[in-house]
Amino acid sequence: MIRSLFDGPSYQWGTSWFGWNFAGNGTEGDFLLLPFMVLIGFIALWTGRRRIDAIFVPLLLLLGIVYLVDGLYLLFADNGDYWFHGDTLGIHVNLAYAVPISAALMLVASLIWIRNREPALTVSMKPLNWILIGGALSLLPLQYWLLSSGSGQDSYDSIGVMLTIGQWVAFSFGMKQVGARSDHVLEA
Repeated sequence: MIRSLFDGPSYQWGTSWFGWNFAGNGTEGDFLLLPFMVLIGFIALWTGRRRIDAIFVPLLLLLGIVYLVDGLYLLFADNGDYWFHGDTLGIHVNLAYAVPISAALMLVASLIWIRNREPALTVSMKPLNWILIGGALSLLPLQYWLLSSGSGQDSYDSIGVMLTIGQWVAFSFGMKQVGARSDHVLEA
């Protein structure tokens, strides 16, 4: 979504779900799918990191089942021809077998975690949480400059993509419970 917003129409993206293809250039085409997917990601991240199990557990199971069924569909319907193309960083990987296998493993791990999880202990946001989240958000102007200045495949775009990956890592850790002391949550 960051690339679509900051690169504009020069950035082409695409994905498929159960045989339906979604694609666009920048914010054109099926762009509204991207904010929807980001919203689901934020909800999963927030509820998972903050231990809001009433939302996170059903969402985790639903996403696990959807990814597994979609992965199996792509494996059999596309005859093993399902590729990830990351043109900016030059990554091209066939995911036909990796998607259903990893989805199945994650679903099994999720079921084991749900069965054995400790009771939820919610802790309020600490200054470190806000520093990490603020740091992640403070990268947006630099990302905009890099991605809008680049030609789509140059070093500006590569650095912008790497910043986006780092931004998500910092944002994820910013959602984590920090400073909780109990038998159930380790201090970060």
